Amino acid sequence: MTREYKILFKVAIKHDFYQSGQSKDFEFVPTGECVRLMENHDLLFRNNGSGFFVAFKKTNGQVQRPIGGPLRLAFLMKLKNPSFERFTNLGTGTPALGNRGFYFTNLSETGDIDLTTELAVVGGAVSDSDKATLAPANLSIPTFNSNSISIFTYKVGVGEENVFTESIAGMQSIRLSLKGFPAGFYGLRWLGPPSTSRLYFDPDNRPGFGVVEIFKDETLDYEALPVEYTLTFKRKEQFWSYYLMDKTSRFPPNPLTGFVPLTVNYTPSPGGVFPSAASFPQVLVGSQSVQEKALIASTAAGLGIQAEMISLFKSDIPLPSHELGGAKLKLLNGASTLLPPLPLPDMRSGSAEIFVNL
Repeated sequence: MTREYKILFKVAIKHDFYQSGQSKDFEFVPTGECVRLMENHDLLFRNNGSGFFVAFKKTNGQVQRPIGGPLRLAFLMKLKNPSFERFTNLGTGTPALGNRGFYFTNLSETGDIDLTTELAVVGGAVSDSDKATLAPANLSIPTFNSNSISIFTYKVGVGEENVFTESIAGMQSIRLSLKGFPAGFYGLRWLGPPSTSRLYFDPDNRPGFGVVEIFKDETLDYEALPVEYTLTFKRKEQFWSYYLMDKTSRFPPNPLTGFVPLTVNYTPSPGGVFPSAASFPQVLVGSQSVQEKALIASTAAGLGIQAEMISLFKSDIPLPSHELGGAKLKLLNGASTLLPPLPLPDMRSGSAEIFVNL
């Protein structure tokens, strides 16, 4: 008797912050129900550093326990890197009904499996559109002056299927109970005016960062090449700010214009990570934000100097974060270099504000 395992599908985590393009920031954990389903179908799960894979067993060249109907496999995403969110663009944080996480699946709204292998909903990268409220068993929901509210889900081979509808005309909020609902994705829809929201419900597990659900059914071709799904994260882009602290007044500002006799020279490193051109103009007091003025004032007070001794130079465009840097900045006094290359922001700290002593 011969036994062998062959890969059924992979999930690979991509991230353009890293030189390799791969993210090793997550550990994936199958839910208890997922473990049971995999055991029933001789499936093997393994993390592989930058994602995970599921393999199937063949005995004497045959699949002994083939999938006979829709199978939902759920894997919780556990974030290992506490700095991940500081250099990753995870959207704008739109308002939610409660705690939010990310939900990814290979099941389309039409009920089709594997229409695409990129698991992010839109744009080929993780965004706000991939977020979902991690719903408790009892959920209080605002009515938004709508006439009715419904709960729906997506079924393999069927598409959208309504599971609940309630009239809410004249109500401020409604309390819904999800007790008895199967774990998985649900959508909320308000009618009049129309609006939708994504939910993920699992009474037995806390998804943490998020969850990946992979669906398979009886149409699965075990002899085909393994499917490789991708989850693509994008690096943050931020304005870089340099606060130059001239504690000995070596470069006093022009009394008429307010400009100091310094310039910042920008040169991108080869590789195309950074824009080919960017400038760092001085930001005068009249153009500084409230936050920038407050930061300069508090820094000057801590150093025992005048706020005028701190000048701000800021990039004219947002610049990307990358683990290897990717740009060189020099501070010039006229045509000569004043300092060694200016330090680049430590993107793992989440801040693009740098203080430099002159």
